[in-house]
Amino acid sequence: MKRIWGACFADLTVGISRPGSVVFGKETPAPPISFNKQKNGVNQNNGFCLVIGGNKNEIWVFASSNSTTGGGQILRYRTVDSVYLGFIDNTNQPAFSAGFNVKAIYYDTVMRRWWIGLTTGGLVVLDSATNTWSSINFPDAFPAGTIINNNAITGDTRGNIYMGTSNGYVFFGSPNASVVTNPLDPTQYKRYTITEGLPSSNVRGVAVDYRASRVLLATDNGIAFRHILCTECVNTGPIFSVMPGSWSNPGIWASGQVPGLTSNVVIRHPVTVTQNANCNSLRVAPGGNINLNPGIQLNIEAQNYNSNLCR
Repeated sequence: MKRIWGACFADLTVGISRPGSVVFGKETPAPPISFNKQKNGVNQNNGFCLVIGGNKNEIWVFASSNSTTGGGQILRYRTVDSVYLGFIDNTNQPAFSAGFNVKAIYYDTVMRRWWIGLTTGGLVVLDSATNTWSSINFPDAFPAGTIINNNAITGDTRGNIYMGTSNGYVFFGSPNASVVTNPLDPTQYKRYTITEGLPSSNVRGVAVDYRASRVLLATDNGIAFRHILCTECVNTGPIFSVMPGSWSNPGIWASGQVPGLTSNVVIRHPVTVTQNANCNSLRVAPGGNINLNPGIQLNIEAQNYNSNLCR
């Protein structure tokens, strides 16, 4: 069943103002999609829903002026049936300051992290695997006065994160797939501005073009294109295994690099996938087999994964 979630600001018609809302649309039981207003969680006097993000389990919506004290809250809803699961704000999560204002919400399915961009103070990141909240405000990545722009956070299938801010384009990640990314490591953030060739340092939108292995940056002075920084994401292949081992170990590949989105991979030895990985195509040759650790995904861009080829 197709489902669509929306965050609505407010109605102002002939002088009559109504607060915003969360809407949940689905085919009932066939097209077209019909929408229902979810009142639970939204302050019916002055709550305005501004930003939305989510995954297969939960939808998060930021509603400004939603609490009794006038502060904003992140509202949580169960994806499948829209049940209200409660709120997050500075009263129950110290990572948020009083009067915080959310500009972007993005869930990274690879590393299972929620990335929450703020008007001031950089980011708040939740590692849902460990239930660890972190406030991220490194001055090199987010100088004083930097705003995360509206809905300007996205990611790729490696777990790299791309952010558009009022003070440049910020990349978070690792150029080596064998290195686990850590949001608390300031060396894994890199900021680019007009000095590095952007038409403007105000990056209002970010998107990933997987086929061309590049990032599209919408600024207030034109669109810029940049190749994805992680080198293993732009390999062209074919890449052959030369010994048994872990997929994320560059030493088992003839190229000396871990396969990426555009790699055509040939498995000639026993290979184990220990962390989420991807490639363009996959063939298991005689003498080869591939095993995925529990909960790990191997994303194949150009063809479906054929489990009959793997043992």
